[in-house]
Amino acid sequence: MTAGQWLHADSIVIFRMERHWYSLHVWMVCCGFGMLEMENRLW
Repeated sequence: MTAGQWLHADSIVIFRMERHWYSLHVWMVCCGFGMLEMENRLW
């Protein structure tokens, strides 16, 4: 693959990630809080 093809593939991946960023962010926050909650209960 040439550098141009890499850049094109990269921009497509970034575009897709931005489209799903919000739901991914929400999922990560929920998962993070869930793990914190579990740690608090263990301690």
